[in-house]
Amino acid sequence: ICCFNGSDRQLQNFLKHLNTLHPSIKFTIETEKDQSLNFLDLKISRIQNKLAFSIFRKPTYTDTTIHNSSFHPVSHKLAAYHSLVHRLLTIPLSPSDYKTEVTAIKTIAQNNGYSPNLINKMIHKKQKQLITNMIYPNIKDTHNKKFVSIPYIGNLSQKIAKLIKTDNTQISFHTLHNTG
Repeated sequence: ICCFNGSDRQLQNFLKHLNTLHPSIKFTIETEKDQSLNFLDLKISRIQNKLAFSIFRKPTYTDTTIHNSSFHPVSHKLAAYHSLVHRLLTIPLSPSDYKTEVTAIKTIAQNNGYSPNLINKMIHKKQKQLITNMIYPNIKDTHNKKFVSIPYIGNLSQKIAKLIKTDNTQISFHTLHNTG
C-alpha cells in the first residue's frame, strides 16, 4: 500500500517505474473512493487528513469456523478466534468500531457453537499478554525450544501432551484425516 500525493500523471509514471523493478511482480493501482480504501481485511479512511481504520469483510464473507462440536484439537478450533481477537486489539479502531467488531466476533463464535463469554476471556487474556510484552519485550526465548507434533485422537492426546510438555518443549497436534 502506498499513499501518494501527486497528479494522476505522476501516479501513472510512478506505477510504470514500479513495474520495471522486477519481471515477476506486477503492481496495480486502486484509488480511494469516498475517502476510503479497502486493503486486505482493513478499511482505511481519511478523516480530516488523518487515517482511521475499521475492519473490512468482503460481501462473500461467511462466518464459518471449525464448529465447537467438531472432533478437532481445541487449539485448532480456537485459532480463528485468537486471530480475530489479535486483530481487534492491535488495529487502532475507534471506540464504536471496536464495539462493533467485538459484537461481530461474539456472533461468529455463537453461530459456531461457542459461548460469547469465551471471547470476553480471550480478549482479557490477550490484553494482559500485550501489556506484558510491552513491559517485558523479548521475554520468550524459543531458541532452544523443541517442537513436537502428535496425532490428535481426543482427550488421550491432551493427556499425552501434558506428560511430554516441558518449559523447552512445545506440543502441537495434527489430525489423521487428510482431505484433498
